[in-house]
Amino acid sequence: MNKSRILLLAALSGALLVTTLSAFAYFGNNAKSKLEPVQESEAVHFPAHMIDIYTKSEKYYDNLDGGYLYVHDNIVDSRRHCEFCTSVDYQQGFSTGTLDLSWAADKQFNLNGAKKVTFYVMGDEGGEKVKFKAAGKKIDKIINGTLAKDVEFGIESQPVVLTDEWKKFEIDLTKTDLNGVSNPFAVGIDRDYNDGPVRIFIKAILLENDPVQNALPVEQDGGTNDEDKQNQEDDD
Repeated sequence: MNKSRILLLAALSGALLVTTLSAFAYFGNNAKSKLEPVQESEAVHFPAHMIDIYTKSEKYYDNLDGGYLYVHDNIVDSRRHCEFCTSVDYQQGFSTGTLDLSWAADKQFNLNGAKKVTFYVMGDEGGEKVKFKAAGKKIDKIINGTLAKDVEFGIESQPVVLTDEWKKFEIDLTKTDLNGVSNPFAVGIDRDYNDGPVRIFIKAILLENDPVQNALPVEQDGGTNDEDKQNQEDDD
């Protein structure tokens, strides 16, 4: 075998080795990336319709003994100008009778970039009193001695008295943590504010990144607003 042929074979062997090592590095890195866990929270692009990313409603309430709860989605009622809205019928039970009805998902979303939740609500008769909540995250909680899932909301509005006409509301999201949100929006109905059955309608719930214009006043310090705190100080 002459010298030139030996040199050619050596060059081919070296090229083959480099190609093999490069392929190994490429596929090895890709295999590693495929095995890495996905980020816990999925990002969302705004504006976003609530029903497009949160596909179910969750109900958290105290005892329904003697009470009832009916939730109907995609209602069309021309008399009420209700185009694919959600109706909520709630009768408190004999005991405490409170309800949180929230839009939810089985995974968490990163809502950073959203500045507000906007939505339309009306009462069936007018005079219904409810609260609205946002930025909910699932937590483990002991309920009646049993470990259970609950939702803790970063924002809770002060009570709102509804009318029998549609009204637009917005909740300011700029002052709360929006990473890992599983329950972005909820309506709360409490016996303390309603003597009898409550029927309300909700539609067009949006997560938006436009500036906040007229946000609902919110509860402070775990549900005690400034007026309540002042009343407590006066009593003292």
